[in-house]
Amino acid sequence: MTLLAILNCVAAGLITLRACVVLNEMSSKTRHTIRLAYWLMGFGAFLVLIDPLFFIVEPDVPEVLLHAGLAVLVLANHRKPENSRPQQDDGNDHTIYVRPQK
Repeated sequence: MTLLAILNCVAAGLITLRACVVLNEMSSKTRHTIRLAYWLMGFGAFLVLIDPLFFIVEPDVPEVLLHAGLAVLVLANHRKPENSRPQQDDGNDHTIYVRPQK
């Protein structure tokens, strides 16, 4: 395995794990498009992860960069902090969460 293949598998593993965690934390009020996006992202990353078991194809540099960037984005994106409260509640789904003042 080359360095690109190892980096690709690590990124795919991180995306798969984070997608599983986020899907388990979703509530019944989560939009279906967000739920579908995380499901497709996690399943696609899982397929990239098991791809070297069946095919001996080296990944291209753009593919590895895409997966690495997506892994960084997924790991850095926290949709709702643990100790947060809604700033506004006007009935829409666009509620902004802010940290409470100390």
